Amino acid sequence: MTPRGGRPEFEPVPRLAAVPLGSFVLDDRRIELVLLTLTDSVLVDFADIEPKRIGTIVMRPSGPRFIAQPGHLDWLAYEQREERVVRAAVLYRAARPSAARQWPQ
Repeated sequence: MTPRGGRPEFEPVPRLAAVPLGSFVLDDRRIELVLLTLTDSVLVDFADIEPKRIGTIVMRPSGPRFIAQPGHLDWLAYEQREERVVRAAVLYRAARPSAARQWPQ
């Protein structure tokens, strides 16, 4: 819809597209979590080694889904690290409800 001024109306965009959620140590590796508010997903990165990106966790109504990067599949498969990373990301995200995407239904 176009108001009288001629400019189309847009829904507001969240102020920050990427919100740092925090970091934690898992098996002697520091893991950093960043919430992407526009897609409601969490980036999972190593803080101290390259390549940094471990994967992305997509928050879905049916539950979180982890999309791993190929360079760290062996690390994730050991001692249920993937499950532990997802659990931590869900807890960190739940602690920051104001950072989560708030779209009208």
